[in-house]
Amino acid sequence: MSDFAQAGLIATLQRLNDAHLPKVVEDAERLSRDRPIALVLPCHGRGVETPALGHIIQELSKARFLAEIVVSMNGIDAAGVVRAREMFARLPQRVRILLNDGAEMREALGEFAAVQGKGLNVWTAVGLIAADGGAGVIVTQDCDVSSFRSDTLARLCFPCVHPALNYALAKMYYSRVTDRLYGR
Repeated sequence: MSDFAQAGLIATLQRLNDAHLPKVVEDAERLSRDRPIALVLPCHGRGVETPALGHIIQELSKARFLAEIVVSMNGIDAAGVVRAREMFARLPQRVRILLNDGAEMREALGEFAAVQGKGLNVWTAVGLIAADGGAGVIVTQDCDVSSFRSDTLARLCFPCVHPALNYALAKMYYSRVTDRLYGR
């Protein structure tokens, strides 16, 4: 995660060292008992077999602060669904796989069914979690971040799960370096 500053009403929580991360994880685990955390993983079918997703699943197995994971997928065939279920079955959290390409989902989405992609995957998963009403915090994580760490996810959740901080939104920034420097 990169450090940067932004003026105005937005706070930037710098990552200057990792010494505090065990305490952040411990506090997130404790606080999530009162404000359960649900994770949304928007995923395209071609991402199921990537090393990045395998690494993310391995890291998520340590994330005891997560009550639930909703994997919201599109672009996946029946064999890919079987593989995805096998991969995510290893996690200790409640995991639901939402298939946005299915006939029932296309019917329910109506005209929105034509708009496939990460945005729709997040939107349907957040709707599912909100309809259940059990999560106090909803967090999203891309499935292609090979540097993902569960303690960094705890750090992202912490401002929203801590009642005294009163954050409604926290966003992570990952550097992406190719022939240019960018990120999100």
